[in-house]
Amino acid sequence: MRRSRKRHLHSGQLVRTDGGRLIAHREPASRRLTAARVRPFRPDPEPGPITEWEWENNHYYGLLRRFPDGFPIGGGPFAILSISALDDSARHDWREYQQIKNDLLGPEWEGLELYPSESRLKDPSNRFYLWCVPPGVIPWGLGGGRLVLGPGQAQAPQRPFPE
Repeated sequence: MRRSRKRHLHSGQLVRTDGGRLIAHREPASRRLTAARVRPFRPDPEPGPITEWEWENNHYYGLLRRFPDGFPIGGGPFAILSISALDDSARHDWREYQQIKNDLLGPEWEGLELYPSESRLKDPSNRFYLWCVPPGVIPWGLGGGRLVLGPGQAQAPQRPFPE
């Protein structure tokens, strides 16, 4: 019994339950996504610049729509990135969405996810949206620069990074 418990403590993080007990919290590592395959998307045969692309990687698919201007904050360029899991489940993983955003738009673009008022709610499918902007557009966020912690360093439960 002790040997098994010791193994669990080394493979997970110690967390305190509401009852005050210490338990080992274990999660699988984040998944590594393949680079997205991207192709132009034209819902109609109109000529002109391509502003929409279909994309797919090994776990997700969606559309990337780019706009040269009109973002509600500052009016500049932006993109809307739609994300659906290949199995059409409601899977929603922050690290994976970050990888997708970086892959399709670049690591310095920032993305926002909106949780709208109930009167503006749209929920027709297991599809998620990120409104993305180039660097310097969003004047708020967590300050202090980059901070990425692994399972042995984080104050709250944290899963391992992809191998």
